[in-house]
Amino acid sequence: MDIYENIIIGNFLVGLGHQIGRINSNLPFNVNLLQQTPLDKSIGDVLMERADFIKIIEFKRQVNTNKKEQTKHTILSRALNDHKLHDVSREIHWLVSHQNTEKELVVKSAPYLDFNTGLETYSLTELIKDTADELTGKNVPKHKAADYESYIKLLQTLNGRNSDSSGAIILCSSSEGGLNYMPVNSLENLRFSLNQIDHLFKNNHEKKLQQEKKRSYQKERSYGRSL
Repeated sequence: MDIYENIIIGNFLVGLGHQIGRINSNLPFNVNLLQQTPLDKSIGDVLMERADFIKIIEFKRQVNTNKKEQTKHTILSRALNDHKLHDVSREIHWLVSHQNTEKELVVKSAPYLDFNTGLETYSLTELIKDTADELTGKNVPKHKAADYESYIKLLQTLNGRNSDSSGAIILCSSSEGGLNYMPVNSLENLRFSLNQIDHLFKNNHEKKLQQEKKRSYQKERSYGRSL
């Protein structure tokens, strides 16, 4: 029995949505499935972003026998020696490899830089939980947003930036559970859009707090007069 990467990715995305739905967070973020798109080669299979953080995951079956992946790994390792982005890479760029038998699915993962020596058994459930914590802000980013942006640009330079691009969609959910989709004309403008939404949310949240304080104050005054 064999399981292809896109089956693993699909279940990862469904599980990620389920896990995020259990977390009380209002941070805007975006999840992009880039597999088999022009951006797959230059970035990776799955790109996840919020205003101040990026995560890239590449899904492979037998990574140790994949000559293409080994070549890509060598080129990236050499380039990072010049750009001083090793720590950034290990934080946000991961590779997930899987093997399966009739009875179990074994998932192994590591920072992309370390997959030749550091693949560790890591259940899909653990991967989903950790990714959800990163996207919803439970785990604080270790670097600046500009460092993540520099890393993305380096990847695209090394892997060949495709002239084709893609728009993107931001999914917004209301406190009542309603869903709205906001199109973005370019994936490259996505973090800017997320940043705008983040500021808008914070401003609205601050206004609601002020309104609640005002109503509470007025209620207290009204109660005091009635005495």
